[in-house]
Amino acid sequence: MNDLFEYMPLACSIGSKIFAVHAGIGSRINRLSDIDSIKRPVVVPDDVSTQEQQIIMDLLWSDPTDHEEELGVVANLERDPTQV
Repeated sequence: MNDLFEYMPLACSIGSKIFAVHAGIGSRINRLSDIDSIKRPVVVPDDVSTQEQQIIMDLLWSDPTDHEEELGVVANLERDPTQV
């Protein structure tokens, strides 16, 4: 079953008005084409060494905050240490 997830979309747009993604857009995604260019199957890396791997991690793990009590967006320095 997990192998199937490697082929699924990482994000989608609905009616050019809604952008749906598991986690967030992170610091490396500037255009939808950045996501469209990612080849399948996707391998979720343990360590990030390329721009494509960072985009994958951003889409899957860029949670807006650490706790439900926090409001707003907080940088995920564990998954993207280059965020400021």
